[in-house]
Amino acid sequence: MTQRNLRTRRSKSQAQILDELLKRFDKTKKQIEIAEDSMKLSIQTILKQPKRLIITEFVDEIQIQDNDREIPVIIENADKIQYGGRTVQDWFDDYIAKELQKGKKRQNIRLPSEQATQNSLHSRSKEQQQIKFPFISKVKAYEQVHGVKLQEDKK
Repeated sequence: MTQRNLRTRRSKSQAQILDELLKRFDKTKKQIEIAEDSMKLSIQTILKQPKRLIITEFVDEIQIQDNDREIPVIIENADKIQYGGRTVQDWFDDYIAKELQKGKKRQNIRLPSEQATQNSLHSRSKEQQQIKFPFISKVKAYEQVHGVKLQEDKK
């Protein structure tokens, strides 16, 4: 039986992983520009998600790590690791600020007054009374779209 020379996998300490991360990112001006564009694009993509992320989810979403063991190191040292000319913590703060602005934009949408809402409810009830459907499938589709349940005599 031949003996194979296998390398044993050494587990790196968090300090070694941090040292590698600090050496890997932001070496040249071109690399900084590419990383900055990448982060801006990642943040735009993340902002399209319906929920606000915490920093652990944010680090996982921006995908700057080579493996999963680097994620906790990046999170713990987010204020030290430079990527795209800024620290990971600065990028996260920028994301949160944009997320809050997005929330304000949503809140500033004008809502119809109560009177207009009551008028539309009244007109809807008239519409529902006048609608007659020739096919059951149309009734079900109407109920799903408008979120109402029609009475049997109205169908």
